[in-house]
Amino acid sequence: MAIEFEKGQIKGGFPVFWRGECKVIPGDFKIKQTFPEGTLIRKGTPIALDFANMECTVCKAVKIVSGGTTSAPRIVKGSLVQVGDKLKIGENEQAINSIDRSNADYDVVTLAAALTGATANAFAVVGTDVPNAVVETDKEYKTNMDFQ
Repeated sequence: MAIEFEKGQIKGGFPVFWRGECKVIPGDFKIKQTFPEGTLIRKGTPIALDFANMECTVCKAVKIVSGGTTSAPRIVKGSLVQVGDKLKIGENEQAINSIDRSNADYDVVTLAAALTGATANAFAVVGTDVPNAVVETDKEYKTNMDFQ
């Protein structure tokens, strides 16, 4: 008799934080960006806090998965990118013209032109903000909302 290990995928998530790793900063930080009403901003999402103005920016990054092209890359589902955002890889940058979210496994972003480096397993960022905090709990975006 031998033990046979089988690999499998189980839906669900791994805790973002270990207990005691983070502290909530007091104060309400106004979000600089807008998102579609009801967008879920998940616990652990990186944000850049501006303490002088009590504002914050949600830092966006996407992982490119295989199967797309450099002008229409496939990205991991659940990203916060929107039409008009500019994806940047290294020094190369292209604006997002449309996003197709119809596939269950990935989203397809159509760019204004080909983005050099937009190949499988590459990461693209939006903007230049450097995160200095993370979102404490899952938040559903509402117009004029604040983060604690």
